[in-house]
Amino acid sequence: MNESSSGVAGQSLPEGTVTFLFTDIQGSTKLLRRLGDSYGAVLGAHRTLLRAAFARNAGREVDTQGDAFFVAFSDAWGAVNAAVESQLALLEHPWAHGEPVLVRMGIHTGDPLLIEGHYVGIDVHRAARICSSAHGGQIVLSEASLQAIGKPPVVAIRFADLGRHRLKDLEQPEHLYQVIEDGIPSEFPALRSLKPPTNVPRHVGGLVGRSQEKQDLERMLRVDGARAVTVTGPGGTGKTRLAAAAALDLLDHFSDGVYFVDLSAANDAALVSSAIGQVVGVQGEGEEPLVDAIVNALHDRRMLLLLDNFEQALDGAVVVSDLLHRAPHLSVLVTSRIVLSIEGERELSLAPLVLPHDRSRSAVEESEAAELFIERARQARPGFVLTDENAGAVADACILLDGLPLALELAAARIKLFSPAALVHRLN
Repeated sequence: MNESSSGVAGQSLPEGTVTFLFTDIQGSTKLLRRLGDSYGAVLGAHRTLLRAAFARNAGREVDTQGDAFFVAFSDAWGAVNAAVESQLALLEHPWAHGEPVLVRMGIHTGDPLLIEGHYVGIDVHRAARICSSAHGGQIVLSEASLQAIGKPPVVAIRFADLGRHRLKDLEQPEHLYQVIEDGIPSEFPALRSLKPPTNVPRHVGGLVGRSQEKQDLERMLRVDGARAVTVTGPGGTGKTRLAAAAALDLLDHFSDGVYFVDLSAANDAALVSSAIGQVVGVQGEGEEPLVDAIVNALHDRRMLLLLDNFEQALDGAVVVSDLLHRAPHLSVLVTSRIVLSIEGERELSLAPLVLPHDRSRSAVEESEAAELFIERARQARPGFVLTDENAGAVADACILLDGLPLALELAAARIKLFSPAALVHRLN
């Protein structure tokens, strides 16, 4: 480690591999408005407490703006220890306004350039973005810092895995960790990171019924660790809508995104590869097989592919199997009339919606098929309501259509023109 000047007050700054600590007060503007002239004393006490912790751990103050600090350390452990000591000091201080000052902190280790006393490079921005993702009272650090620390010299300090997160202006997600110490809070909301990218369609009208099936899908992929799940069922049972709803709810689990791949026009393995490559932005170059190019692009990415209408191209199952074997963080959610028969595949067989067990209004109200019919009928004719008089006809329509969601939606759209009884007459 070399040192060169200069930081704040002429301090020499570390060069080579450096660990950055960024801090700022959460809600400082609101605090300023609330405290008025008293805010200056609070800000001054905050600065005194943090600067003492930085000094004890050989931190060099690079910059200070308002309520924010930018500090450099020659080793990652010094940054972590300074952050922990700072949080403890903030909690223990007798604040005149009666509540602690909440400071978010972000730590990252890299190899920035030091030019004329200023650090230059993406690592500075990365550390700042990590700080911005945290909540007041929370310390978040990058995987690079965790690796630089190795085995923590203090047993009381641990690190909780927060997963991979996309941060503003950074191309690749960051694997982030939270510093845990018994004296500081450990429970915080989800990080303030960007939502993973997705092109999964949000169907108009949402998902009606299928709550148990949706929970089952999410459990398989989120909890059970299944990497290949196929939703099977006859045409019109709502496989795509169910899979899309589950996939969107899994966005927080797949930090590199959830992508919808339409395979309705694919009828062989090559077209399956092409459709996947087009969606994830990968093209084969030269003589490199497209599957190899996709594997290279997705190898380290935690991603979910929703492969829709796979029954059109069952020859492409070998492509999916190859991707899953060679891209260890990739998962697939498939809709198909039949399973792919690949290793590790889990199946969720989708039956038609539950039908009314009789023609009474109460039975109709308890039926998933009738719930969907009524919901779509209201979209077609606002003001449509289920009554004792029309309940029997609604039940008949659901039974005639075998509880198939697509058929129910198409029929319900005609309520704009026909009464339920007239619709049943036409269906017969």
